Amino acid sequence: MDEMQNMTTITPQPWWRKNLLLWCCLLLCALNMPMLITDVIPDRDVMVRYAPMAEAFAKGNYLYAFHPRTGFLHTFTAGIIAKLSGLDGFTACKLSSMLFMMLAIFPLYSMTKRIFSRKIAEYSVLFYLICSQLHRLTTWGLRDSHKLFLLMLASYSLIRIYQDREKWGGYIWLAVSIGGGIITRGDMILYMGILFFWGMVMELKISRIPYRSFASSVIAACLTIPSIITNEKLAGMAVPEVRFSIIFEKIMHRLPGLTDTCIIALIVLVLCLIAAIITRKIIDLKYGYIFFLFIGAMYVLGLILLIVLPFYQLEYTDPDFIVSILKGYFPALLILAVIGIIFKIWKKEWTRADSILVILSFSHTVLIIGQVLIFDKYLFVSHRYLLPAAILEIPFAVYGLQCLWDFLTTYQNRYLPPKLLRTVAILGVSALCIGMLIDLYAPILKASKPKQRKYEQESLKMAEFIRNDYKGPKFAAPKIDPNHYVSNRRPVLYFIRFNEEKQSLFFDYGRITSLTWNAGGRWTIFPEEADYVIEKQTEYYKPAPNMEKITEMNVGKATYNIWRVKK
Repeated sequence: MDEMQNMTTITPQPWWRKNLLLWCCLLLCALNMPMLITDVIPDRDVMVRYAPMAEAFAKGNYLYAFHPRTGFLHTFTAGIIAKLSGLDGFTACKLSSMLFMMLAIFPLYSMTKRIFSRKIAEYSVLFYLICSQLHRLTTWGLRDSHKLFLLMLASYSLIRIYQDREKWGGYIWLAVSIGGGIITRGDMILYMGILFFWGMVMELKISRIPYRSFASSVIAACLTIPSIITNEKLAGMAVPEVRFSIIFEKIMHRLPGLTDTCIIALIVLVLCLIAAIITRKIIDLKYGYIFFLFIGAMYVLGLILLIVLPFYQLEYTDPDFIVSILKGYFPALLILAVIGIIFKIWKKEWTRADSILVILSFSHTVLIIGQVLIFDKYLFVSHRYLLPAAILEIPFAVYGLQCLWDFLTTYQNRYLPPKLLRTVAILGVSALCIGMLIDLYAPILKASKPKQRKYEQESLKMAEFIRNDYKGPKFAAPKIDPNHYVSNRRPVLYFIRFNEEKQSLFFDYGRITSLTWNAGGRWTIFPEEADYVIEKQTEYYKPAPNMEKITEMNVGKATYNIWRVKK
């Protein structure tokens, strides 16, 4: 009897906690499925590169399935989905994106549980399901959702290394995220390299030789080598991404081979080790962190000087540059995250792990902008490039909501009774969730408008007409361009319009090009390659003798002439 009384009573978990992450994965699929089904006109990047590459992979035509201009990972996963399911490349790309959005749930939960609590981790995952702007990445079928998952996995790995430096788990997951990041987007290589460096710095606190970091570098290399070898075989450059080939070619006046890449990787590894040893010694000093704050300030100042120095001429300045940065942080999420940060500092619960998370988010923005400034000389950043890192704001946002909830539901006031405050809190959270869901389905709501539906239907009708009229081969063998991916799909379309301002004919980069995918082909900027010319009706266009006008069709407010090129 005494033994029975001393036994700990196990409280059964509520139904929603059992297999919570699995239920969240299924719910994420359900929330995204309407957009995946209704979106039939792909984004330009998907239409030109990702979807044709996935289909080429599924058909075993690997020459047109991979390219150094595009990350290896998205093509590989979308290609496998297309091959196993028989789906078209566009649908396969959307499913590939959704897969990585689901995978991000697991490191998000694990990391938040380590830094905050299990309760905050559970609500963070649930809140992630309604983060509308993040889920837009899925419906487009872009590789940004892969980046989102890898950023989350890398952040979790770094936190795990910080808390458990002697265990291998953090180093292994960091290696996976680094390898995956390198073969996803070129702008992630520098960011992931810096995370590897800091992982090594952390390990040096407990070991004179960072053998765990060295082992993780081998794992990361094994994940990137297939991409590097493929790019060398197909395009003659042994790099994970084309921009590094451009840098190498400017210095060495030739394209890099596999030996060059291996030597450079070993040099970078040795330099990381030397820098990590020096950094570790400085951190161990009394004023080490002040030193690194100074270095960070100098880095930001250096970027500012690059903009204002007279000899540094920017080729392009985006007037909406600041707006794009704010959009990249997902403003609704950012406001809640700032509230959470303020509460954490006010309640004296701030930890170094919190600082790491904030630095990871901020440094991602700085590095993306810095790379564009230095390499492209553009004061420009697309909010889509920054948006994946917004997932790092979710734990702070949920913590902020929790603090606001606690404040409102426990606050005593004769004029504002607790029941009223509780009602206000519930209504506020409900309004937030409804607003997020409305924003999530905004593209569907926009597409349902008569004007948009009419444009989409007319565009699809023109695409179907071209597809049915074309009697030539469905695939070609265009020359491989190392700097630009060229699909092997046919027919080849050339779009042209008259520019009123410049009073001359130009290639039409407008919305009309979106019909190319549904026409079964690709578009080109070289008229001599075209099977069809789509002309926005103008009296200034003079067709070549080998062209015949087959019809004219309306798409939106414009009328287009369709010319068939006789081969």
